[in-house]
Amino acid sequence: MGKYPWSVLIVIVYALPFVYFGMQQDYGHQSPIGYVAMVAVMGLLAFASMKLGSVYALLIGNIASFAVSFYFVGKMQGDTLDAFFKPLSAEQTLIFVSVLMLVLQAVVAGITYWIILRKKRSMNPYRSAS
Repeated sequence: MGKYPWSVLIVIVYALPFVYFGMQQDYGHQSPIGYVAMVAVMGLLAFASMKLGSVYALLIGNIASFAVSFYFVGKMQGDTLDAFFKPLSAEQTLIFVSVLMLVLQAVVAGITYWIILRKKRSMNPYRSAS
């Protein structure tokens, strides 16, 4: 199977509203486990995207995840929700957490790219040892 079906699968999994799930878990159960799961899954998806060499899957997936999360956060809007995520509103918290996740994924993608590049260089038989 080529890269394309895997890239589509990564975008589909990315389209889940991870930030919304984290916020809902935090609001409903006062538990950060939703954020922990979000970090783990999105880190793995960033690794898989870079391993496939599909930066577009990473970008499109993050946009889709943010859009779906924004939709659901708008649906659960309320006064108690804004008070819970003080000093930020629910939408601002969504944006803040999404930006933090982009930074984390950029770090994971950079490390993955560096490892892949290093592995390719070490396998080059014409490269002189230095």
